[in-house]
Amino acid sequence: MIRRAGRAGFRPAAIGVLSSLVLAGCVGGVDGTPVPTTAAEPFLCTGVPREGVELLSGVSDLRVSEGAGAWDDSAWSFACFVSTADDDGVVSVDSEPAVWHGFETAEDYLAQFEGSDTWVPIDGTGPGGGYAGRPSEDLVEAQWACGERRIRVTAFTVAGGGRDPVEDVSRLMVSMLPWACGDQDAPPRTLD
Repeated sequence: MIRRAGRAGFRPAAIGVLSSLVLAGCVGGVDGTPVPTTAAEPFLCTGVPREGVELLSGVSDLRVSEGAGAWDDSAWSFACFVSTADDDGVVSVDSEPAVWHGFETAEDYLAQFEGSDTWVPIDGTGPGGGYAGRPSEDLVEAQWACGERRIRVTAFTVAGGGRDPVEDVSRLMVSMLPWACGDQDAPPRTLD
């Protein structure tokens, strides 16, 4: 039997070089910029910063649907759902009274996360407190509660490539705390 040199020997080498380029970030690398903890325009929905969602998800072609409600409305919920152009879920942000989930106060709501191997405390300032984690392999969430409200950021799509999705979702949550639990008005949606 005669073996041909060249093609068979080329594949492993070519695959190795291509893999090295991808890992080195030379071919479509993931942006390593931290998710900002201070939100800035543009906003996908009221108070939901586009840059934070893009960095967390690695998706730049985003579509948005916004539900009824407002960040400061203690009787009703706020909801923002962000998807890809193909309608794949990317991120949802919602805020609701804790009592809707069977808890009287923010402290009662947060107690369910304390001491869990799945959830880690979020380092944020302002009233209340929060946790972030991976409740399942497919989801990354940040939960924050203050007063009588519960705020949740759920990431269905994360960038990968060495990014820490739990840290990213925590930072996105922190960027929205001034209106989610503070006294600032939520910035209006600036993108269609």
